[in-house]
Amino acid sequence: MLDLELFSWRRASYLYKFVGLLANYREYSWLLQWADSLGATLVALVLVFAPFVATTLIGVLLLACGLYWLLLTLSDNQPPNSGAIHLLVILYWCVVTVSVAFSPVKLAALSGWIKLTLYLFMFFLAARVLRNKQILSWIITTLLHVFLVVSIYGVRQEFFGVDQLATWNDPNSPLAQDTRVYSYLGNPNLLAAYLLSAFALSVAAVFVWRGLFPKALAMTMVIVNASCLYFTDSRGGWIGMLALMLVLVLLLYYWWYDYLPQWARIWLLPIAGGACACCLILGVLLIEPLRLRVMSIFAWRGDSSNNFRINVWLAVLV
Repeated sequence: MLDLELFSWRRASYLYKFVGLLANYREYSWLLQWADSLGATLVALVLVFAPFVATTLIGVLLLACGLYWLLLTLSDNQPPNSGAIHLLVILYWCVVTVSVAFSPVKLAALSGWIKLTLYLFMFFLAARVLRNKQILSWIITTLLHVFLVVSIYGVRQEFFGVDQLATWNDPNSPLAQDTRVYSYLGNPNLLAAYLLSAFALSVAAVFVWRGLFPKALAMTMVIVNASCLYFTDSRGGWIGMLALMLVLVLLLYYWWYDYLPQWARIWLLPIAGGACACCLILGVLLIEPLRLRVMSIFAWRGDSSNNFRINVWLAVLV
């Protein structure tokens, strides 16, 4: 039904008539013979440079992604392969656009809207070129090595110390002087969000990569990424990592389901869940910094970070 509706829209849309406008150019262009490889290179450049350079350069690269995606779309010989995810992304962009139009601080909202639009350009280009499994594997491998560099620097900050660029810790907390690492990103919460994908992909690499050295490298990535995420002291990052671990256990269970004995099919998930719960409880009980950070989640306005977020939430209702 969805494909039929999209097909009907294509035939009636004035905008869609521009697709294929440059088809003759693509047929004779030497450059576009490497269309997917060039697009993958642009995506890789954004992912490689993102943690290390100023946002202005990232904006230029994202704009290049958008222009290149537009060139590929206008030179298509066949309808672009789009699906429900594209419609949801476009719907989200439309909602944000309406929000910007009614925002009381239009300049700030417009700035955010421009950044979102640029990143959506990258999404559309990536969704197009990453259908090639070889390119996808190359991009993920490159990204995992970038994650490793970022995490190693974050772990180094934990052991050698680093200046805290803002009051990330509650000044009245016993952890007021605790080091929260931020690596190249300048913010521990932002780093934690960045490393969630690093943790998930590195765990997957342990099972996907073949050979002793690649698997050892993948295990090193898992340990370093998880350690750096822990050293951010980001409560949201910790919760996200626990959720990721739960999802990964479920995926592995269904991946190996046909090879498991009957008892394991019944009891493996409860055993794994109970073991994880025990490890979490023991960690909270025995590791004081972890216990203090976890308990601060339930401090309501007694924690300055909680208090700030609650004020933001209530301001939205006013």
